[in-house]
Amino acid sequence: MARKRTASGSSAKPNRPVVTAITVNLAYPDGTSRVVTYDPRNTEALFWTDWAVTEILGRYYERFHPKMTREELERRFGKARVAKLPDRSEFEITREDILLLWNTPDETGLALGTVSKGSDTKPSP
Repeated sequence: MARKRTASGSSAKPNRPVVTAITVNLAYPDGTSRVVTYDPRNTEALFWTDWAVTEILGRYYERFHPKMTREELERRFGKARVAKLPDRSEFEITREDILLLWNTPDETGLALGTVSKGSDTKPSP
């Protein structure tokens, strides 16, 4: 299989810096704050605006439906949010699922501040 050419016309993979840490500072409505760290080995993208979740991440899930277990969804999004999804043990995640999880408050009444796309959420074969 032929390698794709880069923007410079070369077929060699370009040198680039490596992301070694991703840190997000969250400010809550009650005045508290929290620092969240994502592992770049397991995180391909991070979204924090309605537009990005809807138009970028949502469109990805509209086209591809990666599979996740209920347990994995609960770990990533919390039990209260996942409880709004149908009662199944495995899901082919859709755009509607992602938007529901993004917009559903947890037990404290807060919606998500960020959502990450993990490296394990590749398109299903």
